[in-house]
Amino acid sequence: MFAYSYPLLGVFWSMMFLFFWVAWIVLLFKVIVDIFRSENLGGFAKALWLLFVVIVPWLGVLVYLLVMRWANAALPRRRPHRMQPMPTSARQLVRPPVAAPLTS
Repeated sequence: MFAYSYPLLGVFWSMMFLFFWVAWIVLLFKVIVDIFRSENLGGFAKALWLLFVVIVPWLGVLVYLLVMRWANAALPRRRPHRMQPMPTSARQLVRPPVAAPLTS
């Protein structure tokens, strides 16, 4: 019986380990994407941060999050200046079609 050979607490710890592993991978990729999207870092600084995050991942991500938080460039930032209004020609294409009148 598999249920008796693997206790409930073992399942709990396995699920916790899996959750934290997936959260770590997501955080690592968010930091790497943030490094590439950063507008206040030059090419050389981006390369150094990327090497630091790849070579020493735990320390690199921790230091990056702390330094960039203090540098006012945290991960969950919005970029409203990149959003542009939709041109009128595109707005006409997106408009919902008018239903044809029902005739009998």
